Amino acid sequence: MSDKIEMTVTINPLVSPLLFERLSACTSARHRATILRSLAEATLRQELTGYARAPAQATTQAYSPPPAAAARTPAAVDNEGFQVLRVDDSGHESSGFGDELGGQLAGYFE
Repeated sequence: MSDKIEMTVTINPLVSPLLFERLSACTSARHRATILRSLAEATLRQELTGYARAPAQATTQAYSPPPAAAARTPAAVDNEGFQVLRVDDSGHESSGFGDELGGQLAGYFE
């Protein structure tokens, strides 16, 4: 067994904005690795001394799915004021609706 662990880590600014901001200030990959190691070590020290609660502790609880809701009857849906639509109800839409929507969205995917 090797005495080292090699990892490739992706830090996303949407998932970890503070970590991304801190690491993006580094000038080299070696500096980023040093900062990441020091942050991890500091967090582990805080957990061992009891100053911080480990983030993993919050996720180690057993998963229990929510209780299943009873299926509602169509009458219950009608009483709540919902309107049931059928596939053929969209016949009144203009035939070019899909083309117009596709044209508007095309700019986002280019």
